[in-house]
Amino acid sequence: MRNFFKFALVILMLLVVPNDSIAMGRQIKRNTALNNEAPDFTLYDVAGDKVTLSDFKDKNSVLLFFWFARCPFCIRDIDSLNKDYPEIKKDDLKFLSINIGDSAETVKRYTKDKNIAFPILLDKGSNVALKYDLIGVPTYVLIDKQGVVRLITNEFPGDYKEVLAK
Repeated sequence: MRNFFKFALVILMLLVVPNDSIAMGRQIKRNTALNNEAPDFTLYDVAGDKVTLSDFKDKNSVLLFFWFARCPFCIRDIDSLNKDYPEIKKDDLKFLSINIGDSAETVKRYTKDKNIAFPILLDKGSNVALKYDLIGVPTYVLIDKQGVVRLITNEFPGDYKEVLAK
């Protein structure tokens, strides 16, 4: 019995330790985007309209919100964001919600069921998520008018005005 516990502990460490190391390395890599130019991208929204990040440079600050439909934390945030969207829009902040990996039909159905007011872009192959080196969702990326990443966080940045003022 004692040998079984030793064996189980070794297996557990092999499963957990490398994953933590990888996650920590990705976290460090992800943070290197801070204060650097945001990776540009072009995606399509659920209506089929093309949206390119660089089109907002020198015009608007941008808040990216990465999510997917089966993420309970994302769903919680979407409900809050849907209520707060009119205020966010007033602040001259361009809010771009980016769905990762769900089909267009799933996102359209979800948008209709939840009566979502903000635009949702489709990152079908997760290529944009990879450019930003995300390690989880929900993830928010705050980009200033000059196109520089000012904040990456897993919670809505309620202090986004202060961050952008720096």
